[in-house]
Amino acid sequence: MENLYGIYKPKSANKVSHEPKILELDHLCISQVIARLGIKKIRSLHFISSVRDPWSRFTSEYKRKLQRNDKRFLDVGNSSLTEYLERFLQHVTDTPNCFANHFQSAHFWPQHLFADFGSHPDIYSYSIIKLENFSSDWQNLQTKWNFSAPLRSKDSNATRTDQGPDQSIKAEQKAIKSSSLFQEFQAFYERDYNLFGY
Repeated sequence: MENLYGIYKPKSANKVSHEPKILELDHLCISQVIARLGIKKIRSLHFISSVRDPWSRFTSEYKRKLQRNDKRFLDVGNSSLTEYLERFLQHVTDTPNCFANHFQSAHFWPQHLFADFGSHPDIYSYSIIKLENFSSDWQNLQTKWNFSAPLRSKDSNATRTDQGPDQSIKAEQKAIKSSSLFQEFQAFYERDYNLFGY
């Protein structure tokens, strides 16, 4: 963990900056990371990225957008999950560069854009972590790699199972999974499903 790179810069009492230990590169694709750090720097780093089942990730983001009335990227409005998924698939088909503003659509990005380290010959060391339930998976990760980093409250709530969608959304999720619409969804995220073993 020593050679992680980061924006976290602890400062001493005399305001002297120390070298960053961790750079949180979430929401940046690999090419943006390389451009930001440079080839020489990335060859000495160990990259870590977390991935999640594409369908769980999509439905979680749909629910978050509903709860927060988030209008960025593709406004949910009063759309059901099925309606939103139809609009999403149409949008990504009609707008090839729809993910250009990555901060607004990061949770809909195909994950291989920021976690397919194996396809980049200059990235020598990396780990891909599956985080399906953030709290328990984060605890397991700390044990496995022998480090301690408490979760912020917003992180610990990210994938809590007791805060899942209400019953109508759960029923809709199940119905979608047996439809041709879900097959379109899987086709869009096919590389993620194959690359990360979902």
